[in-house]
Amino acid sequence: MRDRWGVDAPRSNVGTGAAMAADGRAFVLVEGDHSLGAALAWARRAGATEVHVIADEAPGVVARQAGEFATDIHVWRTSGRELVAAEPAPVEPGDGPPDAPDLVALMESEGLDVVVEGDRLAGEYRGLEVVRVVRALDDGAPILEVGVGKYDRALTAMMHGDLDGRASIARVVEQLRSIRRPDGPPNHPLATLVPERWLRTTLIADPGLVGCDELFAAPAAEPRDRLRPRGVAAATGTRDGEPVVVVCTVGVDLESVVLAADTRLLVDPDAPLLLALPARDVLPAITSMVADLRRPAEVAPVEGDWRR
Repeated sequence: MRDRWGVDAPRSNVGTGAAMAADGRAFVLVEGDHSLGAALAWARRAGATEVHVIADEAPGVVARQAGEFATDIHVWRTSGRELVAAEPAPVEPGDGPPDAPDLVALMESEGLDVVVEGDRLAGEYRGLEVVRVVRALDDGAPILEVGVGKYDRALTAMMHGDLDGRASIARVVEQLRSIRRPDGPPNHPLATLVPERWLRTTLIADPGLVGCDELFAAPAAEPRDRLRPRGVAAATGTRDGEPVVVVCTVGVDLESVVLAADTRLLVDPDAPLLLALPARDVLPAITSMVADLRRPAEVAPVEGDWRR
């Protein structure tokens, strides 16, 4: 920092990275591609109006995300001992899901919500994936994998491979009905996984909770391929007859604003963005980041218990 920018200030920790600020400028070394939100929040607390982010993991993605904010943000990557300006990476829409109308009908007949997100075709129960349709490795034909998460899908194939698709789905859904419900066991893993997707399911069923006319599941810029890390769930629809993008999150997660803005880029860059989250999670750090977005965006608090 001293050699390039002439800055010599006390260092602070930002997640697993480091930061310093002086004369209205913040310099943040981030680790991992889920770090821009924390960097911006730290810079704001430090009173900085110009932010320099050094990112060696997915710098193009970080640069693209930074472009959605009004704050003066510069994203750099290392090249040997030099810092080079990172070029924004394009949003990758994917190839689309397998065409499997018979399997879609099967999932719907078992009471699952069929969700299409980019390349993903899945059946969900209150936001939790129970079934995924994938392409066979040999001929690309669509096949059904049943289970909650990839390890459970593999275990189900080993332990219950003799069951047909309908019986396998029914077995998992029966278990979830007693657990993943509003008055179910609050600390059971199956009740707490991917809460943002449960919130999205609630809003699709009752879009008026966030002032919308109708909502449908949409892909997020970052596919949800793991159950436990925090993430966002997206939907598109209309509000007062005009297009809108709704991105759901649960808990106080600064990265949710970054991911929400990035998701709008993928889904509909020209539509207003609503960040939907439980009212209890609406904190000043979240609202100030939403207000800093270049395109129209607002926080949409969901009052009361969203688990329905």
